This record gives sequence, C-alpha cells and structure tokens, in this order.
Amino acid sequence: MRVSLYVSCAAAALCLGALPATAADLLPPEPPLYEPPPPPVFEVAERSCMYVRVDGGYSFNERPEVAKNHGIAFGEQKDDSWFVEGGLGCRITPYFRADVTVGYRDGQHLSTSFNDLDADFSAVTGMVNAYWDIANFGGITPYVGVGLGASANRLSDINLPVGQSSNTRIDFAYALMAGVSVDLSERLTLDAGYRYIDLGSARAKGADPIKVKNLDSHDIRVGLRYNFE
Repeated sequence: MRVSLYVSCAAAALCLGALPATAADLLPPEPPLYEPPPPPVFEVAERSCMYVRVDGGYSFNERPEVAKNHGIAFGEQKDDSWFVEGGLGCRITPYFRADVTVGYRDGQHLSTSFNDLDADFSAVTGMVNAYWDIANFGGITPYVGVGLGASANRLSDINLPVGQSSNTRIDFAYALMAGVSVDLSERLTLDAGYRYIDLGSARAKGADPIKVKNLDSHDIRVGLRYNFE
C-alpha cells in the first residue's frame, strides 16, 4: 500500500514538473529583434579628367634677326598678327593639368627699313603644355605654365632679296605662360592669359638663302575649355 502511494506521488510530481515546459512549448515564439535593412549602394561614375580647348589671340612680335647676302640686315620688322589654337588635355590633380595643342599663325610680313627684304612668315606649332593652378578663389583660378614642342616655320612670297624661294624649317619651340581661368559652369571654363613663345628660326632656299632668327613674340590669348564628365 505504501509502495503504491509513493509511486502515485512520484508520478504526480513528474506530471506537475512537466506542465510548465509543456505550456511554454505551446506559447507562440518571441518575435525576432528588428534589424534595419542595409543602406542602398549607389555606383558613382568616375569623372573624366579630359577636356578640349580652343583659343585665339594676338601676337606682338619681337624684332627678328635676319642674315642675308653674307651679312646682317638692319631695321628688321615682323608684323604683329593673329593666331588660333586647339587642343586636348587632362586634369591630373586638382592643381595640375596638361594638354597638347596645335596652333597656326599667319599674316606676318618681314621687311627692313632699307626696303631690301620683302617676305611673308607663317608657322604651325605643336606644343605639350603643363600648368599649375595655384588656387581657386570663388571660381577664379590663377595659373602659370610652361610648354615645349616644335614649330614649322615657313618663309614664302619672297620678293626681296632676289633668288630666294619658299621653304619650311622645323625648329624647337618653347613657351612660358601665366593667366586666369574662370568657371562659367561645371563643364565650361573661360581662359585668358599671357604667353611668351620662341619659335626658333626660319630659312629660305637659294644660293645664298636668308636666315631669320629670334622668332619670339608676346601673345595675348583667350579661349574656352570644355571639361568632359
């Protein structure tokens, strides 16, 4: 009898102990903690460094040095003239850019005060230029630059001295520049500046060809740069 009572009590205790677990199993599961979705990822296209430029201006020429007839001419003059240029460049850093330009200048008449020289001069230039943009002041950026390249210098329409014919001579050229660029928009920039350029020398054809040295000038240049996105 006692054994049966003990067994009954133990069974009852086991049943009571199992009731909370069974009730807990019947409860709905706790909702998971809220995790915000990851922020959207936008692919930002890399901005191109490339730009194109077109420029024009006026050239104030220094007095050239002309050698003819085994001697030196006196009172040489080379007319001032216009020029045009175009090029392609790249902004390498916020403060450094470089470009390659091709230019043409014409309408420069060569003469002397003794009227013994009558010829025309023209040139096609190809330059590699580097610029330092010093700082940007509200969209206005002063800069300095240097250029190295070559110039195809042509003497033509040679009436004096007689016995001369047209010829093109390719010579080393260099330039020193300073100016200001103004941001007109995110892509368009106005460029205005000064340039000193030395085109080397020119030479005609003939038994005693004339030679023209000191083909340097002071250029006032205005242009536009278009920056690609």
